[in-house]
Amino acid sequence: MSIEELWYESSPYLYVFIGVLVLIGSPGGLGKASGGLLLVAAGTILRLRWVHRHERAAARERKRAEATAARRRTQAARASGAAGRAP
Repeated sequence: MSIEELWYESSPYLYVFIGVLVLIGSPGGLGKASGGLLLVAAGTILRLRWVHRHERAAARERKRAEATAARRRTQAARASGAAGRAP
């Protein structure tokens, strides 16, 4: 796994960790707002990734099902064509 992939996968969790630390350790409103924004950003990133990954998985499954159906149609057409030619 490259450093870019590692950062990509771990960054939302790092945002959560830092956001919680800032919320706990900050006495002022600006710190609390910053921590809250980090938590919102982490949640948004995780949700968008989840949706995208599930859409891609569903698209792969549809494509696989379509390929299987096309292969079966081709096999059925060949079988019926061969049966029609048999003496």
